[in-house]
Amino acid sequence: FNGIQIGQGKPGLLTKRLLEAWSNKVGINIVKQTLSHLEEK
Repeated sequence: FNGIQIGQGKPGLLTKRLLEAWSNKVGINIVKQTLSHLEEK
């Protein structure tokens, strides 16, 4: 958003709940998968 920080710069409760629900729906841990791709670099 044009370099402007939104919130505290980390996922809040709602984001965590949405990611958990999405992970359960698709059958993978989305956060874990995303972080594993960061470690590959």
